Amino acid sequence: MMKALLYAFCACAVGILLPGFAQATPWPFLVFEDHFHVLEGSELQIENMPRTTNQQGFGNCFAHSAAMIFNFYACRSQGIDCPSAPTDQLASTLDMTRFGSMPDGEPDYPSSYSRIDEGGSGALALHISTVLIGTVASEACFPSETLYKDMVATDQTLTQKQLLMQRNNLERLKEFYEVYRGIVPPCADCPLDDADPILEFSQLSNAQPTAEQLYRALGEASFGAFLERAIFPEPCSETEGRAHFEFKDSMVFKFYPRAEKQRNYASVMAAIKKSIRANNPVLLQNVCVKEEGESCFKGDENGHSVVIYGYRRMCADDEIECYDALRIKNSWGEQWQREHDDGWVAAGEMLDSTGYRKGILSWLEFSETDKGQRASR
Repeated sequence: MMKALLYAFCACAVGILLPGFAQATPWPFLVFEDHFHVLEGSELQIENMPRTTNQQGFGNCFAHSAAMIFNFYACRSQGIDCPSAPTDQLASTLDMTRFGSMPDGEPDYPSSYSRIDEGGSGALALHISTVLIGTVASEACFPSETLYKDMVATDQTLTQKQLLMQRNNLERLKEFYEVYRGIVPPCADCPLDDADPILEFSQLSNAQPTAEQLYRALGEASFGAFLERAIFPEPCSETEGRAHFEFKDSMVFKFYPRAEKQRNYASVMAAIKKSIRANNPVLLQNVCVKEEGESCFKGDENGHSVVIYGYRRMCADDEIECYDALRIKNSWGEQWQREHDDGWVAAGEMLDSTGYRKGILSWLEFSETDKGQRASR
């Protein structure tokens, strides 16, 4: 199944790709005008969703979407209020990022995932972190802020200045890796008297690696592998530093559409509504985020992912003109949610933007055996 999801890799739109997006709504996230109202009896909604996260200027929307669903079930298994759940019980979005690409070894070994890269598959991240691995570093142990030295936004939408600073800092981290990886030998008995790399790295990240950890990271063959080893706190490998997916052996991973005949609006919408009715949030990926006049379907460079957790039918005052709406959790912060009708956006434009590619939807559901056991209790 993992090979079947390779097509789903996406770059994850960040503000730096969308000039002025803080002041304007990029397509396809369109909200309904005031003269539209909810058609009585049409609304479906999943309650107790986790609080909205913010991917900052890093292209890992796929990890935020996967963590949103992981955390929804984590709260459900523990019977806690998800919007106020403590971060030591929630999955780290940075650690989730490693699961967005294919493993280097066996897929159910955590050690097979050793890179923190921009761009990836939300479907893979969801599948791997939940029913294959079943554990992710907690947000308390490995917070998103670890990657950023300055200008971290929490609830608010990033300004262009903040985005540029974050992207510039990321480029400086890449330059640091390129400069030092051929100079500092990664070995257990390396001399640690050269403090220049350590001091320089401390100016670029909130991580605090030991000298040996940083030098070993500089021996990695890629920037993503270097970043993972350099910023990942070792205590997060221990049980107390991790969030656990208690439904690992009770749930199965699903993705849709599979067949060509399913790749259309009606079929995809039916799958979404069915999943929402079953109280299972849906990860939607390959959303094309663009400004007016730009084109989609040139590849996955504008791919973005969100989590769908509500449906309603919106009608004009005469109830003749009606359209579908979906409620989403986007990874652009709480301010974005508030400014977009609490996440209620027009379904048609958003779904059409995906091109209805294979596997744009993914979700979890309880296995038939577990459903039967639950029904008999």
